[in-house]
Amino acid sequence: MKRLTANKTKMIRICREYGMAPKNALFTKASRTWWLEWIDVQSGCWKVTLTVCSGKPMLTITHDRKDEVKVIPMALLEQLGMIETVEVSL
Repeated sequence: MKRLTANKTKMIRICREYGMAPKNALFTKASRTWWLEWIDVQSGCWKVTLTVCSGKPMLTITHDRKDEVKVIPMALLEQLGMIETVEVSL
C-alpha cells in the first residue's frame, strides 16, 4: 500500500514546483494533513495545505488575492519522495 508522507522540507519543495517560495514558514501536521503558513512582504499571507481527498492528493493554496485547489500527479509526489510504501499484513 502506498501512503502520502511529508515534512517541512518536502512541503517547501512542492510549493516551489507550483511557483511559490516560502521563507520562514510555519509547518504544521495534523493526522494525514500537512500545511505551511508564511507571510511574504511583497505578496502577502500564504497557506498551503496538502491532504488526500477521495484517494487523490490535493494541494490547497490560500492567498490574500485568490484560493485554488490542485490535484497533484502521483509521479510528482514520487519524484519528491512524498510517497512511501507500507507493508500490510492480514
